[in-house]
Amino acid sequence: MKHLVYSILTIFLLAFGYYILKHNNEINRDEIIAYIKNNEPIVASIQNHSRFYKYKNYGILISVNGGKLFEVKAMKYFRENGIKNVKEYFDVFYLTKYIVVVSRYLSGQNIKDVNITNNHMKKLINSFFLMDKILFWNFDLNASNILVDKNEVYFLDFDGSYYIDNDGHLLFIGTNNESNFCADTKDCLIKYLSVSSSFDDVENPYYDIYLPIPSNLHNFEYRTLSHILNNKKKQSEGEEKLFFTQYLKEKSNYYLKRYKVYRKILNNSVLPKIKDADKIEKGLRLEKAISDCLKIKNQNIYNIEYSKVKIKRYSFEYRHSDVKGIAQQKLKK
Repeated sequence: MKHLVYSILTIFLLAFGYYILKHNNEINRDEIIAYIKNNEPIVASIQNHSRFYKYKNYGILISVNGGKLFEVKAMKYFRENGIKNVKEYFDVFYLTKYIVVVSRYLSGQNIKDVNITNNHMKKLINSFFLMDKILFWNFDLNASNILVDKNEVYFLDFDGSYYIDNDGHLLFIGTNNESNFCADTKDCLIKYLSVSSSFDDVENPYYDIYLPIPSNLHNFEYRTLSHILNNKKKQSEGEEKLFFTQYLKEKSNYYLKRYKVYRKILNNSVLPKIKDADKIEKGLRLEKAISDCLKIKNQNIYNIEYSKVKIKRYSFEYRHSDVKGIAQQKLKK
């Protein structure tokens, strides 16, 4: 009985805290500032002077110099477009020279440290597609930026992200805080493909060979999927195989949905007017072909896709390693 009463009280406090901070006109900033001054942070960094506080028992996180305006703007943009598994922000203001961000506190574990389920993966891949659909790509989908909390999966950090703005420019989010996210996918995508020769961009592992539209799923495979497969393999090779088989099914659906969205925009009346139309047409067909291939239950396809994930991870580690330093150490030995 006591446990039930405690649970009800906890839920009430969380709901009450949420209600208070959800309505901007009721946010008491003086109370938040006083809390910062009179309490110790749960995490602090000497390097960039950031501090994080868990506000009372309301499930609210206060970050001092640990939040960024562009991320707050991005999270709002996601939520408006149906992507709910991101931080929810309630208020942003300045305290002397520091920015204070008030958001929902997310508990959970790094995705690398959790034995995730097929349901987790399905939610992740659906979120990747929704980001693709609104022309937003997180190029830093490493394991530390994905949090698993019970049945939910959350994205935490968007520092390494790119998006297409209303003028059709591919922009890095960290240095373009004042630019507007795309309001009309069709208009933005056509402008992007028309005004820039994306095939001449700096070498980028997130584009396919023909279609100059990045892929959040590709990025995820490049950085994080191998960690998840390793966790599955620790349980058993059978567990790993079952999981990866289901993953390929979801990947097939992902590419099919991308194909349908982009094909609808880049139809026969639009495509001829766009630069590199032939390559883009090939890219669209490739998206559909990938989807069709992944539907086939074939051991060779499984082996190829599995090898690609491992190669992508090795490639990522090589690109981010001090090759010269490693070589010098080996010479010393």
